[in-house]
Amino acid sequence: MIFKTSFKQKLLIRASITLALALVLAATFVFSPERVSGRQDAYAWLESRLADEAGRVEIKGETEITLARRGSGWFVEISGKEYPAKPETVEDLFAALTARGVYARRGNAASSHESLGLAEETASRITVSGGPGEAPLLDLLIGDSDATGREVYYRKAGQDEIRSGGNSIAAFLSYSRPSWYDLKIFPDSGSLDTGQVYRVTLIAPPPGESGETQENQESVAGGNAPLVILRAGEGWTVGGLAPEETDTGRVEAFVRQVLDTSADDYVPEMSAGEAVFNEGRVLIEFSGLPARTIRLGPPLAFNEEDGSVTRRSAVRNDSPYVFALSSWNLARLFRGRDYFKP
Repeated sequence: MIFKTSFKQKLLIRASITLALALVLAATFVFSPERVSGRQDAYAWLESRLADEAGRVEIKGETEITLARRGSGWFVEISGKEYPAKPETVEDLFAALTARGVYARRGNAASSHESLGLAEETASRITVSGGPGEAPLLDLLIGDSDATGREVYYRKAGQDEIRSGGNSIAAFLSYSRPSWYDLKIFPDSGSLDTGQVYRVTLIAPPPGESGETQENQESVAGGNAPLVILRAGEGWTVGGLAPEETDTGRVEAFVRQVLDTSADDYVPEMSAGEAVFNEGRVLIEFSGLPARTIRLGPPLAFNEEDGSVTRRSAVRNDSPYVFALSSWNLARLFRGRDYFKP
């Protein structure tokens, strides 16, 4: 009996020691300087709940961009007009601002703001506002890169604390204006099925200006006469070619390409109501849906060497926006008849 009691006591003592050591090790891990510093460096510039209240974003970088929320969508403001913003790009911006990342504290000395590119008068800036009275939700100053080039200095306007971290936020400062635009000619193209299309009519711009070769231009019934692509049962006829003379897969791919066309830019200087958009046309007719039309307007830019058109204005029949289409885009829209042969 004495032996049994002694053994239980030893077992209890050993268990107590083991537990105490485990607690000490856990405390050492949790409260280690590295762990404490890591928790202090983990930081999000904008709370997710505040992002939901955002109604306006102003970006002052290589280009000045103003984004405004209208209902559930975002728009880019320019020259007193608003153009649809690309949803994915706006989502990426807010994801970067609200992500909890490693932004190490680098000090609180106001005297270092200018040397780090964080002076309020000269620093790049992302300002987010919203809620009642469009109150500022975040006014973030973005400075220079550190000596390694891997981190960027940041601070909130009106605060002296300086932090540094990756360039996931700073990268947005270099985005060009078209990078923010949603430039799809048909924004609902994802819901449009090529099976609903029964006819596409192409009227190319003057010969040599659509990006096609002269041979292909001539195959478009004389250059800018209509080329009609018509569904015929399970196949297609193109410019008088019989279905068996036509590559059905190529026609289907072309129709999909037309529906998914994206412009290269918007043209704020022009109005969609001007009577100048008559230099070519793409007409898409559907079964059970209204027809869609892209109408070409005057050239916007020329090749200095040969004088060919490198960019042309265009409008959509139900849109207030004027688009800019490059010669590459025009060449993809205005194919010659021979392109659709097997």
